[in-house]
Amino acid sequence: MRGLPLRGVRLAFAALAFALTLTTAAGSQESRIIAVGDVHGTPDALRAILRTAGVIDLEDRWAGGDTTFVQTGDLMDRGHGVRDLLDLMIDLDEQAPAAGGRVISLLGNHEMGNLVGYYDPNSNSPEAFAAIVGAFAADEPPKLRKRAVAEWRRWSRRFAHCTVESKNDWLASRPPGFFAYAAALGPEGRYGQWLRSHGVVAQLGDTIFLHGGLSPNVEAAWDTSSTEAINRRVAFELERFDEDKAWLIEEGISLTHPDLDELFCALGTELQRAKADASPSARAREARLQEVVDRMPTADNWLSFNGEGPLWFRGFDRWAGEEGAAELEKISQMYDARRFVVGHTPQTGGLSARFDDRIFLIDVAMVFGGTPEALEIHEGQARRLRHDPETPSTPTETTAGPGSGSSAGVPWVHGTNGPQAEEEPADGPDAEPLVWLGADGQALPFDTDQLVEFLTTADVLSVTPIPVGVTKPKRLVLERNGLRSKAAFRYVEKSEQRRRMSNGKVVNFFRDSFINEAAAWELSRMLGMDTVPPAVVRRVRGQKGTVQMWVENALMEVDRQKDDIDPPDRLRFNRQFYNMRVFDNLINNLDRNQTNILFDQDWKLWMIDHTRAFSPTKDLPEPATMLGCSYDLFEAIKALDEDEVMTRLRPFLGKAEIRSLLTRRLKLIEAIEARIARRGEERVLFNWGDPDRSMRILTPEEDLPAGTEDNP
Repeated sequence: MRGLPLRGVRLAFAALAFALTLTTAAGSQESRIIAVGDVHGTPDALRAILRTAGVIDLEDRWAGGDTTFVQTGDLMDRGHGVRDLLDLMIDLDEQAPAAGGRVISLLGNHEMGNLVGYYDPNSNSPEAFAAIVGAFAADEPPKLRKRAVAEWRRWSRRFAHCTVESKNDWLASRPPGFFAYAAALGPEGRYGQWLRSHGVVAQLGDTIFLHGGLSPNVEAAWDTSSTEAINRRVAFELERFDEDKAWLIEEGISLTHPDLDELFCALGTELQRAKADASPSARAREARLQEVVDRMPTADNWLSFNGEGPLWFRGFDRWAGEEGAAELEKISQMYDARRFVVGHTPQTGGLSARFDDRIFLIDVAMVFGGTPEALEIHEGQARRLRHDPETPSTPTETTAGPGSGSSAGVPWVHGTNGPQAEEEPADGPDAEPLVWLGADGQALPFDTDQLVEFLTTADVLSVTPIPVGVTKPKRLVLERNGLRSKAAFRYVEKSEQRRRMSNGKVVNFFRDSFINEAAAWELSRMLGMDTVPPAVVRRVRGQKGTVQMWVENALMEVDRQKDDIDPPDRLRFNRQFYNMRVFDNLINNLDRNQTNILFDQDWKLWMIDHTRAFSPTKDLPEPATMLGCSYDLFEAIKALDEDEVMTRLRPFLGKAEIRSLLTRRLKLIEAIEARIARRGEERVLFNWGDPDRSMRILTPEEDLPAGTEDNP
């Protein structure tokens, strides 16, 4: 570990100096503050808003005088210009003090991920990642890649199950420039040193700036009682990781530039080997390995990766009503601050303010085409600066004052985010048009588009808990123009590096998100299905989530089985399960269970609760369950246009999630076609009106052991 102790001291002093500087500033009023949220590799967008704000000139030189420029994290990922952006930030950081100004660049969750070797597949498509690291290709001579391959060959002989089989497959995820990129972000690299010298939270006067938010629920696990304590903890986590990784490299357990999956796998393997070694010397090694395992970055171990930590918490966007106001008051008193400025949660309508201008949400989704904006705070007053491309040096001002604080921008209305295909006849056992029932049991006079508008704009009369579901959904009563309907409201938003499911399966990069419900309905609509109730994204009493149409008089599958209720038509009943399993494999649904399968009075199957779907894995979760499929659904899956899928699902899913979906689609088609080749088309595909019972009748509660799916 040569050089590590000195580097550790250096990092500790850098973090302490950062914290003390900001603490000193907390007691005084800054002359002028310009805050910009998530930039994500779009340096031209940052240049545009900084010129609008008078912070830089046309030559990218500091022109802001004594202005304090705060960037609240997430410079990394998504956009292709990450290196250019980092260079710009470092240059401004060096130039500002000479004019009496300064730059405060805070760490976001994407910076933390890159610093520990997590190159987010949810944010970076293969093309985007190749472009990001490609900016470093000139710093990566061929011999560097050859050395990396030689190191991998040695390492893979020891940890073969932790990696791919071929060199080409391994290099495919490490395009030209990758190794120089990883080195530059290391503890001795130009960008790595600069990022590690920064904190995650800054307090200027009565205003606190950070990436995600501050939750009152994490103090028991970590000391987060002050901004200084938070910055110290994050610096400590990074420093300790760098030291552990250096030891693992020396021991041959880690590659010099691993990804987290490789690192976790090799470390776990080596720990098991040490436990199996009966020699006395193995006990000390086992203890050391166990310590390192326990310190690896996870949501449980690291404040930096915890869902309620300062880099991930979204409560500032989701708190609502009196309960939200009470939570805000707790945080204000804890940190002696009145105002909070955060990024992390995109605001599709532009910069927004909440709770009488005490919370500002400044991630304006620039990487997704949002107009560049900044928050200016001067003499205690806040206003929004918006870049006008016609007059790039003149800001468009929007005062954020009393009366504007409750706005969160334009609602994200389902069905208006991209071109909509004409409705196709529904794929299902019924040819009749759907009729939705209102809260009083009367038919609603809505077609699909009118129903979407109703769900999006109707007044919320009541909100009550739904007793079923670990994500604690709510039941709404909606009303507009005298018409009432019930709806389900889901608002869960959780993510973890690793999650062990109830069936024992470990899922990497687990995400449980309300937005997936809207994605599931949009995809089902593209497939001509009518088995997922319409779902829209909107705020309910200040909290963002999905509002989904209620299926009246529904019977849950768990109750059907408990009460031993037989359907009147077993063939039709089972065929609906065939299509459900195909759809679940396509979307990688991790949580289909007997409480989220519903039957209406006509024994039509409805699928709800898809919050745990669409993870970025490219494998089908349960291909053995795909015993059959309707002709219409199979043809619709084969006919999906990749560009249209990207356009219509992009408002809800990341590019990596969509590309994984498209990969699963190809594997699904291949699996069904292989089954047809084995069993014959008439025993795999069916028409709803066809009474042929040659297909195996599978009861929904039947298990399918591997290798038995083709039994007659």
